[in-house]
Amino acid sequence: MKSAYSYIRFSTPDQAKGDSFRRQSDKAAGWAAKNGYRIVDVLADLGVSGYRGKNTKTGRLGAFLALVEAGKITRGSVLIVESLDRFSRNTVREVLPDFLNVINAGVGVVTLTDERLYTIDSLDADNLQLIGSLMVMIRAHEESVRKGGNVAAAWAKKRARARENSEGLTDRVPAWLDVVSKQVDGRKIRRFVPNKVRVKIVQRVFRETTQGYGRRAIAKHLNEEGRPAFRSKKGWQPSYIAKLIRGRAVLGEYLPHKRNAKGVRVKDQDGVIKNYYPAVIDEALWLKANRATTKRANAKIAGRPQPDAANLIPALARCTCGARMAHLNKGEPPKGGRYYACSSALREAGCSTARHWNRAIVEEALFYQLDKAALERFFEPQAEAPMPASEEDYEERIKDLRRQLANAFKYLVKDTTEDPTLTKEVNDLREQIASIEEEQNLAVETVTARPDLPSTREAWAAALTFRDRLKNANGAELIDLRQKMLLQLRTILSEVRFSRDSIHVAIEISRKPSAKMMSAWLGTAWTETKTVDKIERHYLLKMIYTEDVRFTRRVGAPRGGIFISSFAKSA
Repeated sequence: MKSAYSYIRFSTPDQAKGDSFRRQSDKAAGWAAKNGYRIVDVLADLGVSGYRGKNTKTGRLGAFLALVEAGKITRGSVLIVESLDRFSRNTVREVLPDFLNVINAGVGVVTLTDERLYTIDSLDADNLQLIGSLMVMIRAHEESVRKGGNVAAAWAKKRARARENSEGLTDRVPAWLDVVSKQVDGRKIRRFVPNKVRVKIVQRVFRETTQGYGRRAIAKHLNEEGRPAFRSKKGWQPSYIAKLIRGRAVLGEYLPHKRNAKGVRVKDQDGVIKNYYPAVIDEALWLKANRATTKRANAKIAGRPQPDAANLIPALARCTCGARMAHLNKGEPPKGGRYYACSSALREAGCSTARHWNRAIVEEALFYQLDKAALERFFEPQAEAPMPASEEDYEERIKDLRRQLANAFKYLVKDTTEDPTLTKEVNDLREQIASIEEEQNLAVETVTARPDLPSTREAWAAALTFRDRLKNANGAELIDLRQKMLLQLRTILSEVRFSRDSIHVAIEISRKPSAKMMSAWLGTAWTETKTVDKIERHYLLKMIYTEDVRFTRRVGAPRGGIFISSFAKSA
């Protein structure tokens, strides 16, 4: 008995609730039994559209076509489909080669609606049979184009209503919102309502992010407390925490998408819809949390701190050669102790700075001598650098260019002379839109990446409180305070840099300070500028401890090192 392969496809998941699968399956089985074939496999693409050929590329039909091409389907076998539009609704140019490849491989194609068998012999004997199949393919594609146009027009109306009235497009909403809907004039009207319990969790995530906690730590806290995750059945995941912080849905924003002529999902040309959702986070907190996240990423300080927080500056500590400073435990005092040393020098990998820095000196320099008021001077006189334009200005410019592009397309479609000027105009407009979108993204990223003085102030105030409490703490309380201190330092500092005889801290500032401001530090500070992801960032490098005789002699210090905070004078 010859082999038959039954192919069943329908486009939408809702059709699975109906009779489509049973109908196609029963018809295929009936034809096979009647004509002496045995169905050896049922190929099902359920809820897969044939409009743009997805089923022939990634579906079960695509896998079957690959087997045919590889010669692994026995000649004389047949592929049974309800009709050729089940095979594909793509353009004839793309469908016909697949159809003929099957037949030329000696595999027949059966259409159940007219019980026709297409084979090499039948097509050679009757060319009209091929023409008939082409007509079916053309009709199937045109029908899909018409339906697709109707669906696109309906969605365009929905998007317009969403912009005008904040009317919900679908029931799919962020996990911290609930949908309340009602029927009005036969149309479903949706309203989005914050879920109080989940909104509190969202707000907590943002708060803890600004306090210096990373996504792993936040996820761990929520899981330890038994807070149910919004999406995952396996608890809170760091990736979801990161997505939550970066997303702007918490601000009430929604960016609609649509599919272009090729079926590719693209952003709606009219851009973001403001106030589509109820905002559950304000812009200030969103910026603050994202700045904290960006700072952690740039400083490469993500990860799990040691349980006892023995090292308060993991990943922040760097040698002047650029290598990481290793944190060494040489046992208990008085003979042992904790030290920082250049990891490159320890490996003899090129750095000659063999100095081992005692942790006690490092921590004293950081927490007992650093001058908070002096640090703030580098923020206070500097107004936030304005964006080249507001986000709304960028959106308006892009909308205007898109309108021009749409008009240019209309003339290009109507033009029969193939005027190169029109083609150039279309390409120029596309380039302008891409350029402004890139400029807009960079401007937004620049604002997000700016150092946040309020966060620095809050973190430093908290660090000073923890410092005072550390004096008398021991046991579990000591470990807890050191862990909290570590989080604050991650917010305040970008780097702690060690040389052979000095320690500097790097603090990101809004913009490069004036020479007059720098003179207040009497040569114990300087600035560095780096370009990170096209964003110019400025850092203050301030000496906090030195054994350099150029400084120790200046103040008549006894032999040994000095802490530098007293060098800062009034600006």
